[in-house]
Amino acid sequence: MHFQLLNNQFPNAKKLAVHFEISHRQAQRDLEYMRDSLGAPIEYLFAKKGYRYKESFILPTYFIDKSDQVILEDLSEYYEGLFEMGLKHYEGFSDLLKRLSGQEAIKPEQVIHLPVAPFVATIEFLEGRSNFRLIQRFCIKELSENRKIFEFTNSELFIGLLLSCGTGFRVESPAWLRERVVQISEKVIHSNRF
Repeated sequence: MHFQLLNNQFPNAKKLAVHFEISHRQAQRDLEYMRDSLGAPIEYLFAKKGYRYKESFILPTYFIDKSDQVILEDLSEYYEGLFEMGLKHYEGFSDLLKRLSGQEAIKPEQVIHLPVAPFVATIEFLEGRSNFRLIQRFCIKELSENRKIFEFTNSELFIGLLLSCGTGFRVESPAWLRERVVQISEKVIHSNRF
């Protein structure tokens, strides 16, 4: 939503509801929250039938706590070791985890501004056993042995940990998360073709 407003794409509650698979009222509440609680300078333009920022605005960012940092540092070392053992498809993953943990400086253009409200996703694990402990702390409800509901605020961190579970999975909802997982997976595959 923030990036649509920032890039003058003139989102409205109806478009946001479809894009994020939420109700029209929830989309309206999210816009109101940004305007009223976060102080976002949002205005509606009747000619464009959508919202935009009246002036420059930076969305508050998500900061990781010390336990998140320790997990990311451990994962960074783990994936660096896999790469050094010859598993070339993990190239760059350790660096990503270092940047996320704060071990490595992040350039301003790499900063991802994340919303304050958590995302919710339903995921089905396609194989019996997985390294579920990496994302267990995000699980808020088990629908069955293989279907779980997760809540998270940092989508890139969540996707990285989800991909690290070492099992097949399917993102049932929301569609935007499923599309992002596909994009990241395709990028990794493309980067590792000879």
